[in-house]
Amino acid sequence: MTYTMEYNYPGLEINPFEFSDDYSFSDYLDSSLIQISDSLSGFLAMNPGSPYSKMLNTKLFLGGYYQVASYVGFGLISRTDFLKGYIAEQVTATANFSLLRLVNLALSYSYMNSNFKNIGAGLSFNVGPMSLYMISDNVLNVLFWPHEARSVSVWVGLNLVFGYKEKVDLPLVQ
Repeated sequence: MTYTMEYNYPGLEINPFEFSDDYSFSDYLDSSLIQISDSLSGFLAMNPGSPYSKMLNTKLFLGGYYQVASYVGFGLISRTDFLKGYIAEQVTATANFSLLRLVNLALSYSYMNSNFKNIGAGLSFNVGPMSLYMISDNVLNVLFWPHEARSVSVWVGLNLVFGYKEKVDLPLVQ
């Protein structure tokens, strides 16, 4: 028995010239979300049937980080997946380097999927409240062992940090 569901989401069209003191963006967003929830409530009508349950796999994460100096740190993290019939273990060691608090470099070495050739690298730039980063978990394997590499993952992103103030040590007043 197969069930198929399809929902057509028409999207939201936002025209900033339509807003006024009487009808603001938050009013528009509220009415749009109400329309979407109304259409979904009619679409997702649930019929009583037999209950279904599926047990999730247990995962255990253990990790630690040691800051050797203000610009160098080392970390170790373990991930254990308790699967049906066996246990899968992953261990990653990291080295992190900070250059003038503007540039951060990271290297990682992982044992996962019964493979010891998992080398990762990362680079980030901190500019004011913005952090740009690029990381990969397997790109060095393609360079050194291309015939053995099964996949490469590269992540590129941007973080915005709001309200961060650096900790300032104040002198003790006696």
